Amino acid sequence: MKKRFIATILCAVMAVFTALAFVGCGGNDGGEYHPKDTFYKGTVSESSYETTNAAAEAFISEQISGDVTDATFVAYDKKSDLTEEEIAELVIPETEKEKIASVEKGEIKYTIAAESGVLASAEENVKLYVIIIIRYNDNTYKYYAPVLNTGDPITKAYYDEVFANEKYENCTMKGVVGADITAKQSGITMTANMKITTEGKINDEYMYVKVTTSLNMLGMSNKSVVENFVVWDENMNATKEFTRIDGGEWSSLGNYYDAARSSVADNKLSAMPAFDYSYFQKTSTGFKLNSEKFAAFLQGVMDEVMGDMSDMISSGVKINITKATYDCFVEDGKVSQTVMTVAGNYTVDGVNCTLNEKVTLKYSDFGTTTVTIPSDLVL
Repeated sequence: MKKRFIATILCAVMAVFTALAFVGCGGNDGGEYHPKDTFYKGTVSESSYETTNAAAEAFISEQISGDVTDATFVAYDKKSDLTEEEIAELVIPETEKEKIASVEKGEIKYTIAAESGVLASAEENVKLYVIIIIRYNDNTYKYYAPVLNTGDPITKAYYDEVFANEKYENCTMKGVVGADITAKQSGITMTANMKITTEGKINDEYMYVKVTTSLNMLGMSNKSVVENFVVWDENMNATKEFTRIDGGEWSSLGNYYDAARSSVADNKLSAMPAFDYSYFQKTSTGFKLNSEKFAAFLQGVMDEVMGDMSDMISSGVKINITKATYDCFVEDGKVSQTVMTVAGNYTVDGVNCTLNEKVTLKYSDFGTTTVTIPSDLVL
């Protein structure tokens, strides 16, 4: 029976951590203080349109519709003209300001149709969104993606600005992934705890990442440490990559361009999650995933992972995701911390199991991070 418990717990740990690898960065942030997210001042559309309605419709299709949001424009209703003082507060390129004839604020009415398997309901929901429309002297129009309020779906423009790659090309990242799994059968309870800590530093020359994994189960403990060191060229493409395990000798992974493999260099220390903007809604300190959409997404990933592991665990086993939260905190226009929590349960061979996960990543030292070449590494 003990072997069954061990196999059950190990498969769950492997499945959950594999699933979370699809997610990217990662609730409850433990009550830490986070300042208000006020950096975003709006964005002017790149394209011009012939009418206000066309500009409003483009806003919905370009800024609101996404992977899990099928938004349809219904109508646009002008509410007021902006004063010169209000116009001056907008972030408009200097080359365009002298071409502006007028600026108005209006309300867009649109509907969102739930996609099968993504939202609990397939009903269409009527939504309202207040935007700004700019009219130019040649009678063309542009929309202005506005400042977001708490509860708003975040726009593509806001998302792109937060996750601009150049913001994360010099920073420090520290992450902790924790998993607690409990298995019960016939009055017997066994637990497993897994913890992964990640320390990463990146600048325009190098990247260093250290990952420490600890597993405690049935009174036994196991710990491993993997280190990676990457050398960038002037365009921050990896030219060399080295790795070592548990403090052993460094080994070269060869020329990065010639190596057809998955690499720590592929993702750098990007804070970007595996979701597009349509999954998120604004909070006062950043943004969060719509829990319903996140749970559905993670359930799909988990089902796929369990299918791939069918040769390791009894057929027909399904890990049910019962809770999933994901919060991103933004300071000065950059992600400072992400927190993800996941809970679930499953039964295999008569063993009832529960699992709880928490992933916390913190980003800091933007623009001031230095990376030192390990003393025993020869480049």
